[in-house]
Amino acid sequence: MALLSHRLWMERYGGDAGVVGRDILLDGVKYRAIGVMPPGFAFPRGSDIWLPMAFSPADWARRATHYLHVFARLRPGVEIADAQRDMSAIAAQLRSEHPDTNDRVGATVVGIREQLLGKLDLAMRVLAGGVAIVLLICCANIAGLLLARAAGRRRELAVRAALGAGRWALIRQSFAESLIIAGAGGGLGVLLAAYGIRPLSALVPLALQGWAQPHIDARLLLFAAAAAILSAVIFGALPAASMARADLALVLNQGGRAAIGGANRLRSGLVVGEVALAVVLCTAAGLMLKTVLALVQADLGFEPAHVMTLRTSLPGSAASRYQTYEARANFYEDVLRRVEAIPGVAAAGYTTFLPLTNRGGTSGFVVEDAPRPAPGQEPDANHRVVSPGYFRAVGMRLVAGRYFDPRDTRDSQPVAMINQASGREFWPGRNPVGRRFRLDGGNPEDKQPWLTVVGIVADVKQMGVDIAGRAENYYPVTQPYGAFGYFTPRDLAVRVKGEPLGYASALRRAVWEVDPNQPVADVQPLTDLVNKELSTQRVQLWLLGAFAGLALLLAAVGLYGLLAHMVAQRTRDIGVRMALGASRPQVLRGVLWQGFQLVGMGLAAGMLGAALLTRVMQKLLYDVKPSDPATLAVVALTLAAVAAAACYVPASRAARIDPMEALRAD
Repeated sequence: MALLSHRLWMERYGGDAGVVGRDILLDGVKYRAIGVMPPGFAFPRGSDIWLPMAFSPADWARRATHYLHVFARLRPGVEIADAQRDMSAIAAQLRSEHPDTNDRVGATVVGIREQLLGKLDLAMRVLAGGVAIVLLICCANIAGLLLARAAGRRRELAVRAALGAGRWALIRQSFAESLIIAGAGGGLGVLLAAYGIRPLSALVPLALQGWAQPHIDARLLLFAAAAAILSAVIFGALPAASMARADLALVLNQGGRAAIGGANRLRSGLVVGEVALAVVLCTAAGLMLKTVLALVQADLGFEPAHVMTLRTSLPGSAASRYQTYEARANFYEDVLRRVEAIPGVAAAGYTTFLPLTNRGGTSGFVVEDAPRPAPGQEPDANHRVVSPGYFRAVGMRLVAGRYFDPRDTRDSQPVAMINQASGREFWPGRNPVGRRFRLDGGNPEDKQPWLTVVGIVADVKQMGVDIAGRAENYYPVTQPYGAFGYFTPRDLAVRVKGEPLGYASALRRAVWEVDPNQPVADVQPLTDLVNKELSTQRVQLWLLGAFAGLALLLAAVGLYGLLAHMVAQRTRDIGVRMALGASRPQVLRGVLWQGFQLVGMGLAAGMLGAALLTRVMQKLLYDVKPSDPATLAVVALTLAAVAAAACYVPASRAARIDPMEALRAD
């Protein structure tokens, strides 16, 4: 029986409903297609066909083999903690019944959301915080504009009050105007989102692709409406409060110049808040930039440039022609011979798993002359079976000894290679080259031969770009001792001259010349694997950078608007000062000083907020601290420069005021 993905059903069978109930051929074995999964379902990631799992008696007897992922749906009312207690009890029982194989084996229950998203969940929260900060800055700017508008309309409002308009009627008017502005902005935002949602699909992190594509639905529209109403309340509250506190009789008596200072103090506070929020967002973007740069420059332990990769998973069914080691070895040898004959190919090699494609794949082993470990405490390392040319193909650096070579045949001395982490962990203070170990599958009767370590290679970032390489042992595909079951090589790496994708057709032909029925999958440059590993961090950088740039622009606009309004209100005051002898540079410095005071307070508050809030990003950062001094310094200098530019225009306008025209204007 087999289940098909909706994508495969559409692409391979044209959406023909008649495929259900028909037989399909997989690895030479017939399976009955019994159904098609809904669109978007591809779990685990990239799956197109699901088959029922079956185990042989030999499989059930391998208690030391742990390679399966188990998924279970909890009963209603059962929490993760409850399931964890049950699984821990089962693991404890297995440890007591089988101490030789289960002493170090436990069970951890993880929610599917945490399993799929991991750090991405935190990243989404950080990005949501960035959106909220930009929204708050926008609200502060609108509130500032409405405060300025209210200050200019104080005499009008006072006249309305004198003619019988109640104070609450005036406040409701302010909120109504705010709601109209927010509604228009929210509607325009939804319209822009409808047209811009397709490009956003490219920004969906790899872990979410296939089942979390962005689209507009009723929930999004409700959220947009709620955000618009909340925004109206936020930026309408301050003008309304300003009206409520105003002494309208005094406004009438003083010609509308009363209480101007109070409104400007409110606007000044808003600008300080905008600058502080911009500092927090720019700091987060700066830390993410340093993280991405550190990850890009990290030593991977291999050189992905100019390497083409593909996958040829040999079928393991009973009908497969590759049931024996000899058949598999002949396949690898024939394919490699044809691939190495392609013009432009510098090196080629097979491996069990390419770097960054499998976080596990381990096996236990026994180190010769080492103290006998306690049951269940045997050494354990990543298990990789490779052909002799693999190390040169992916650019792995030899640290000591030699690579595998043609001397390592089935009839020669059994050999292995290790990485530096394996040497440090299992042969501390000794040179591992020339020393021996043997594989241990947990079955005392299954005695494997001793393998001699002939070389040490540099650690490879196998578990992730931001995770140090763990202990890893390599076994030659030309010897049968390590190439069994789950560890049968499947991935081919080819170092080429020029653009790797240009060799895709030639590599496929080389495989099909050996076996026309062998599927060839995942044909891609090795750099694509690295880029996919960094895709989430790059998306975070792009979005946080965009938010930070927008926040910086909005804060500058708010500062400019405040100073321009203050200059316009104080035109007569500035004219009097200049008539009494104040020079233009003095006026310029005075206005600039007012702006710099606000910026200074905003920077101080923002630095404090950034020091506290960016600690939330700790798990998202690599090789950089949340309180990185260089990032904070660059953010402060950038904001100061932008603020100086925003302050200079209204300050220079104030310095150009003609005293006589200013005095005649009132």
